[in-house]
Amino acid sequence: MASKKTSPLASLNFHSPWDEKTDPIWPCSSFNLRRNIEGYLFPHKLTKARAQKLLKALQTSLLSASELQNPYYVSSESLSLEEKHTLFEHFLWKKPLRGSDLRYGFVLEDTSRFIAQLNLQDHLKLQLINVDGMWAEAWNLLEQIEGHVQETLPFAFNSDYGYITSDLLQSGCALEVIAYLHLPALLRSPRWSDCLAALKKKRIQASGLFTFNTYPGDFVLLSNASSLSISETTLLQTLHETAFDLSLKERQQRLLIQRAKPVKFQDQISRTLGLFNHAKQLSTLEALNALSQMKLGIDLGWVEGLYDETINSLMLSVQKAHLKIPEPSIKKKTKLISQIRAEYLQNKLKHVHLTL
Repeated sequence: MASKKTSPLASLNFHSPWDEKTDPIWPCSSFNLRRNIEGYLFPHKLTKARAQKLLKALQTSLLSASELQNPYYVSSESLSLEEKHTLFEHFLWKKPLRGSDLRYGFVLEDTSRFIAQLNLQDHLKLQLINVDGMWAEAWNLLEQIEGHVQETLPFAFNSDYGYITSDLLQSGCALEVIAYLHLPALLRSPRWSDCLAALKKKRIQASGLFTFNTYPGDFVLLSNASSLSISETTLLQTLHETAFDLSLKERQQRLLIQRAKPVKFQDQISRTLGLFNHAKQLSTLEALNALSQMKLGIDLGWVEGLYDETINSLMLSVQKAHLKIPEPSIKKKTKLISQIRAEYLQNKLKHVHLTL
């Protein structure tokens, strides 16, 4: 019998940062740095030969970076569509990858917190996920990786616009920072409209997981609307202060709920547990919204038999590509994925009970 092919993304599941204990309101942040190499056109304008030459140079540089733990390269063509979707889910990208091309690829490493996108919208996009709240250390690490690449591959820079990217608004320092906040109490309070108005004045975007229109799982993603005409220091400080302020407002709302124990919130969490115990099918959106209620219940002290980091991990594992990894019945199409998702969560949450 032929041995089973190992996915090039296998380490994402063995070293997932989503299994670690994090802040219940502000579980993670993402630092994204875009760069283009001097003397090369943007990726979509490159000839195949030039694109492959640049890809090789970027790959060689990143694989020799001492700041990365056992880095490895994954070509686009080696990944199935499902595996590309796994990357989209794991790194919380806004848009999934489409197609396969020899001219682009990825560099990952063992912690599963870092990925470099090579030759996609820009020549290089470095992304680092931070789950311990230590922004200074995370940004310093990303700068060191960037500096290592720049030693052999000078970046395109303009005295008026800063670092040049394919999106003018993301030029300048070319840094995008995203803070992922779980705000179920604040989103349901009258204060949220004032919060949105304040964010607009600061030119900070508030979007949802994988979408700009809703907030699946009650997660709000704060990010800078532009990196043009702003320094890295100012950008980081503004985002951090804003995320901290919203986290504090969410904590205040939770304390009010904890003290008053309104029937509305008790009923929502009770119904959610009933949903997990008895549902035969669950969509991704239904699962994320229900898990959000459990996550809130844990922090309020109303749910026992479950940890916050378990919920964080489940929010990833119930998504389509991740759910398919351990479930051969999905690949054989003997069951709908919504059925598998419901059964999976029922099994994972079978020891959960309420203290209301």
